[in-house]
Amino acid sequence: MDNEWMVYVCGEHCCSSRNKSLKKDTFNLIGGALGYYRDEIDSVLTQAKDKLSSTFVNVYDRVIDILAMSQQPDVTVFQIQQYYREIIDLLQDPDKQTQYVQSVEEDITTAQDAAIAATLTFYPSVIIANMGKKPARVMKPTIRTPGKDEFVTGISFGGTAIANIISDTTTDVFTRITTKFREYITNPDLTREDFIDSVNEAIDTIDSYAENISTTEVEATTRRVVKRINALNQPLVKSYRRVAVIDNKTCVGCLALHGKLYALVDEFESHPRCRCMLVPVTMTWMEYASVQGGAVPNYMSLDQILGMMPREILADILGPGRLALYDAGLPFERMIYIEQTAEYGHLIRITPLSVLREQGIP
Repeated sequence: MDNEWMVYVCGEHCCSSRNKSLKKDTFNLIGGALGYYRDEIDSVLTQAKDKLSSTFVNVYDRVIDILAMSQQPDVTVFQIQQYYREIIDLLQDPDKQTQYVQSVEEDITTAQDAAIAATLTFYPSVIIANMGKKPARVMKPTIRTPGKDEFVTGISFGGTAIANIISDTTTDVFTRITTKFREYITNPDLTREDFIDSVNEAIDTIDSYAENISTTEVEATTRRVVKRINALNQPLVKSYRRVAVIDNKTCVGCLALHGKLYALVDEFESHPRCRCMLVPVTMTWMEYASVQGGAVPNYMSLDQILGMMPREILADILGPGRLALYDAGLPFERMIYIEQTAEYGHLIRITPLSVLREQGIP
């Protein structure tokens, strides 16, 4: 595996034992709609991680059996060396590797699908929340979302088939692990405890690389969906801001770019395992009300609104007398008039019911 693949699947620090020992503390606590959205993506990642661990166990169940047998009290050094040889054969078995690659690809594709669904469900609320506190008399905008089938899974954010990435990664990692195991076979100081630790470390390494690919693709997938939702909701969404998840795992690049503003058409700088979010910069409610002409979005006609409105709501608005005139054919514009006043300027007035009755219905 060349350096480019190593960076893709691992990043600069992901295999550092120092980082493994650190407790994760998130410093920019995220609440509200953005917090719910982030929680859903984190839930997808957690489920994917658990599934990937189970996938290794299911495909290489014999390795797990060997590990259990090695913990029996009467295991000899010779048997441990035999166990090493069997593990090497298993990890180098091309059929097993193919089965593992296919299973991991399925796990990651499933996680991508889940990330798309979660983003389509929860991100629209993030847009609304970023408009600020909603005025009582302004109708909430309808957030347009793309269809789920618009997004292709099984392809990495770099355009490479995920199966190819997994295959290259698996071949390299398994080869490096088996090289270590061959060295242990000739080690006269080998103990059962060393063997158990070595196998566990190997399993952790394999899980870590698969998880790195999964995390990278889930995060990239949800950002791709977010960008599409933002684009569909112009001019309500004007741009977006980069928000880093800041904890001991945050890379220097994400920390440096935290808070950066992007136009909707701008490309987003990223890296493997990047967890940065695209937070919408939206109109305020006052701007939205002005653009939309008030409480009703301008793409909804009065006829559309009336067609949706329950009869009892219309009766409350008009009152029984005006409702009867409306049913008889009196248009809405006849029910009001505009008066120029010093205090309020162009003031909307309601035509008295008695005047309406005197005028009759044309």
